[in-house]
Amino acid sequence: MLDGIRKPELSQVELERIRAGLPPKGEIKPSSKEARKLSSIRPILEYHRRDRSIEVKLVSAVQAGLGLHARSLILISAAALRQLDEEELQALAAHELGHDYFWDRYQRALDAQDAQTTQELELRCDAIAIFTLADLGLNPRKLLSGLARLNDFNARFGAPANEGLYIPHSERVRFMEALIALIHTR
Repeated sequence: MLDGIRKPELSQVELERIRAGLPPKGEIKPSSKEARKLSSIRPILEYHRRDRSIEVKLVSAVQAGLGLHARSLILISAAALRQLDEEELQALAAHELGHDYFWDRYQRALDAQDAQTTQELELRCDAIAIFTLADLGLNPRKLLSGLARLNDFNARFGAPANEGLYIPHSERVRFMEALIALIHTR
């Protein structure tokens, strides 16, 4: 299914341009233990055929989170890395890779503050993550526990400014639970 909607990889020139435009501060050199944990994402990148074009970077940030940047980097905050176990990290990376399939549409929706479209696309990314984990023989419930850990950690900072662009957590959980149940009945 994903082969039909997968975008072509960015060219080496585009990747180099994006990486050269990153701020010089903020990246953290991972310890050997952190590097091992980060390497658990490799099978997810390989599954999505992005192991040559998407780089994983550990970054300094107050909140715990992961994000796909310019279709070329998965940025993981040190706080997120501390909060998540390896399987949760894989699950959330799979969600972020889901954004690669809808990149242009997602960016347009963000620019337009189109909450309905961003919410729909977030659910699609959750679905891609769940199918990815199931196909790889990993536990799709780790997406739920990973999101819960990050939400609990980040709650101390208050509601994010862009909260309205995202589907409420309880609705998101219901959607993921239903999809996981559907997979298990197959």
